[in-house]
Amino acid sequence: MNKIKKSHITITVLGIVLLTLFSYLGFTFKQENKFFYKEKGTIDYKVYLKTNEDYSTKYLEKNRKYIASLIDHIDVDYNYKFVGDRYMDYHCNYYVLAAARVADSSDESKLIYKKEKYILEHQTKDFFNQSEININETVSLDYDEYNQIINDFTSKYNLAGTNNNLKLIFGINLTANDNSFETPITDTSELNLQFPLTTQTIAVSANYKDIDENGEKVEISSNRLWNVLFFILAVIVGVITFKMIFSLIKAYIKYLNETSYYEKTKLNIINKFGKFISKIDNFSNFNLYKFVDTDNFIDLINVRDCLDKPILFTEFSETETSWFLVIDGETVYRFILNDEKREDLK
Repeated sequence: MNKIKKSHITITVLGIVLLTLFSYLGFTFKQENKFFYKEKGTIDYKVYLKTNEDYSTKYLEKNRKYIASLIDHIDVDYNYKFVGDRYMDYHCNYYVLAAARVADSSDESKLIYKKEKYILEHQTKDFFNQSEININETVSLDYDEYNQIINDFTSKYNLAGTNNNLKLIFGINLTANDNSFETPITDTSELNLQFPLTTQTIAVSANYKDIDENGEKVEISSNRLWNVLFFILAVIVGVITFKMIFSLIKAYIKYLNETSYYEKTKLNIINKFGKFISKIDNFSNFNLYKFVDTDNFIDLINVRDCLDKPILFTEFSETETSWFLVIDGETVYRFILNDEKREDLK
């Protein structure tokens, strides 16, 4: 195994680590995309009066008390603004819906009856490459029409003490995109205005709620550019790594084959000629002897037969080398077995 370079093993391990890392990032690398915005919507309205002797003006401004029986119609102005922190393409869908409702007097959420009608049908507007959009609409509401609807219903079923009101809903559905988000940004808002419905000559007031919000949209999504880059790096590292693995496998197979040959030959010699061989732990004092190397083990057997001396055997496991020795005085006849010398014992 010492013939397999450690640097090759290190590079291969590093390649496997990088291949795993780049492949993982190619599938999972995400980026956080944020969009900050400010949304503002206001309602303004004028209550127009029927002809009467008590008021000198045609209409009354908002935030007043109104005599219900004198209300003719109501003009409502909607102003909506959406400001983002970047330029985007916007698609807006909006409408105005009037809902005349009869509810339980103690709990307005418990509806008894509802009649809806679009005062403004769904409208669409597109804004391209804008950071701010504005929508302004004015609608006119016939108060008497809805008052009559509710009065007819309550009279028909002899309902008394109910909570009757007219709710005007300005709904805005907004979609924005600049291709930096995987899915378009969506936002839904409402401006609500509510008037009591009654045929009695009493003072009523409107309830409304403006919009004034700051918000953000956050998307955790894949980054296609980085994902592709990591995949390319994974492919490059993968090709190099697989080449290194293939090279290591070849080197390891070669190592196993060579080791198997050495071990097989050594065992073959010991098994065949073991009765002539004595193992010694080490052999030292090389400078005291003159070495005569034989070309093969059979030549050493012939020397042993001529001298009638035992064959000594010692092994250097670090270098996978074995020495077979016949000592005759100061002369040592030696056969060296290692991976480089192929021995035919036939």
